[in-house]
Parts: sequence; C-alpha cells; structure tokens
Amino acid sequence: MQELRDQVNETVHLSIPDGLDAMLLIDRVDCAQNVRTFSPIGDRSPIHATAIGTAVMAHLSPDEIEAIIQRGLTRYTENTITDPEALRAELDRVRERGYSLNLRYYRPVVCAIGAAILDSQGRPVGGLCISMPASRYVEQNEKIWGGMVNAAARKISVG
Repeated sequence: MQELRDQVNETVHLSIPDGLDAMLLIDRVDCAQNVRTFSPIGDRSPIHATAIGTAVMAHLSPDEIEAIIQRGLTRYTENTITDPEALRAELDRVRERGYSLNLRYYRPVVCAIGAAILDSQGRPVGGLCISMPASRYVEQNEKIWGGMVNAAARKISVG
C-alpha cells in the first residue's frame, strides 16, 4: 500500500466486504498532498457506489450480484449507477480491464480507481483503491493507475 501511495502520491484504502451491502475500511495510507480524501478506519461505504465495492462485486457470483441489485441501488450523487443493466455492464468492464472506477459515484468530490484482492479460489476477500479529490482525477492516468492498483492487489492476493 505504501509503495502504491508513493508511486501516485494519493491516498490508498484497503477495505473488506461487510456482508453484501457495504465495504469496511480497515487500513489507509495517506498521501502527502495538502488536499486529500479522508475516510476514518471503520468507515462503511456502499458496495455498488465505490471503486473498491465494484471491484469486489465484479468477482462475486451472479446470484450474489443479483441479491445486491434486488435490494435496490441507492443514489448518492448524480453519477451513482442506479440502473441494474448499467451496473451489470460496468461490472463486465471491471472484469475486462482489471480495475474499477468511482467517478464521483459516492461522494461528489471524490474519484477512485480500485482492484479486488482475491483468495486462492478467485473469491474477493477485499480490495484496494487509489482515492483522490475529483479535481486531481486525470483521465489519461486511468489505465496506468488502474494497472498499478491491480498489480498491488495481485501482490496481496493469495494464490
């Protein structure tokens, strides 16, 4: 996590699933920027509206994904994905590219790029994300940083 933070100079979060409805922040490595994102350890965030959450969701079983969708997809910002078909399509993109995006889906001024941490059976046990103020999100960095967060998650994954 520190290595990833040092590469991008943005805050890095480590979260684990808290059932099928939320992600629980268990560790954070803050960046050196004066303006940065902040979430306290123990913070719960919605699984469908965060980079870590959608990274984890992409590796759940179809039945688990449907259970999350059937509960309802709460809107947190104007960018939150609340349409079931749009969410399924986004999860397909997460699987294809190996990382997830949060482009102001949960908090209106926060963006993030995340990847799932998998166990030896390929089940998600957690996730990492690079979290930044939306003002510093640069679309041209997406693939590079996505690859970096994916590589960091793979180093942690068992298997």
